[in-house]
Amino acid sequence: MRVRGAVVPMLFGVALSACGAIVGLGDLSFEGDGTTPDGGGSDGANGEGGGPDGGPGPDGAPDARTDGPLDAGSTRLAEITFEEGALTGGKTGAAAQVGTTTLATPGLRGGFAARCQGAASYLATGFSPKKEVFVTFEMKVSAINIGQISENPAVLKIFTDLGQIDIVAVQHDKLQLRFDATFSATSTTSVGLAADVRIGIHLKQGTPGLIEGFVTSSNGTFGAPFATIDTRNVGNTTSVEVGASTNAEGGYTAVFDDIFIDTAKLAVP
Repeated sequence: MRVRGAVVPMLFGVALSACGAIVGLGDLSFEGDGTTPDGGGSDGANGEGGGPDGGPGPDGAPDARTDGPLDAGSTRLAEITFEEGALTGGKTGAAAQVGTTTLATPGLRGGFAARCQGAASYLATGFSPKKEVFVTFEMKVSAINIGQISENPAVLKIFTDLGQIDIVAVQHDKLQLRFDATFSATSTTSVGLAADVRIGIHLKQGTPGLIEGFVTSSNGTFGAPFATIDTRNVGNTTSVEVGASTNAEGGYTAVFDDIFIDTAKLAVP
């Protein structure tokens, strides 16, 4: 495997307190309980546990999929901005929410955002298989549980028909691109606990295919990827999960906004 890496901001350099959690976003207030039944699917080919026939998945999580662009002629599959005041449904919500996920106001960019707390807390959207997908989102960390600081929560999980791709925050500190058991280069530069960042990923089906991970400031332009995997076979993308933890490892409380899924380009702020 060949992996290329460029130095980019380390996502979450923090100072720890003995109290258990570090809180840094006191200007945000939150409303609604936003929780869904346990068993949200960080396993399974549909990402959120949904069944291929559109019904509930085997772990009880709701099916979450959309099969067309937002508008005729558009390459955008989803614009999850929460601006209709709901986490799911309508034109601005995700297809499903899992775990401790609540509506936050104000948002990072508009009036609303999503607040995810702890392990297996995320938003999910699935779609018919796509050969090329670009995903971007904004993330701002408001707390880290000191008791879970050594864990590696996945803030982004993407399912393809040939495997699972994650962007993982290694010990809540550095971003790492992972394809199943293949680990990529890791971002290295701290941006601080309450820093507002944008994360992106580009996947292209092929034998081999292409996977690239990106990170920048809230209003920055994505530059060179912090990591690239280009020697693995990559399948068609079928679903996306974004949150404080799309796996069983936790520790984060974070706010997420402007989750864009496109088939042609990375979204700009």
